[in-house]
Amino acid sequence: FDRRHGRWVRRRAWVLPLGEELAGLRTWPGLRAIIAVETIRQVQHQPGTHVEWRYYLSSCPDAPAVLIQAIRRHWAIENSLHWVLDVVFREDEARSRDQVATRNFAVLRKLAFNLLQQGKHQPGSLRARRRNAGWNDNCGTPQKLDSLDGLA
Repeated sequence: FDRRHGRWVRRRAWVLPLGEELAGLRTWPGLRAIIAVETIRQVQHQPGTHVEWRYYLSSCPDAPAVLIQAIRRHWAIENSLHWVLDVVFREDEARSRDQVATRNFAVLRKLAFNLLQQGKHQPGSLRARRRNAGWNDNCGTPQKLDSLDGLA
């Protein structure tokens, strides 16, 4: 159970080892288990409860608890980095089709994200800090040196 940010979330997970009833999936290379995750979410001040099911195929021989923990860690990364790239930097709206350009722009977005993260002492959201950095004409201007002592 999670109860944060005005949301109540209940997650349940099942790890189903590959058995005879799933014989049709035996052609999947290395498949050992199917994982089903049920998420029941209720948002404060919104009517209704939302139920979502996600299914995973796994070739990992680890214990069910380890598999479920790996799924939670994956979503933690998704929520902390990829969500920000999608929302703040609108990465999903990028229209670059050239493979090299796509990779280069992805690196630049991640670099900008890391720079914005370093400015946590500045007020405002990441989106506001990105906008303010874009409006700041002094951002890339080198600082004036008062003295050249010690420079070769």
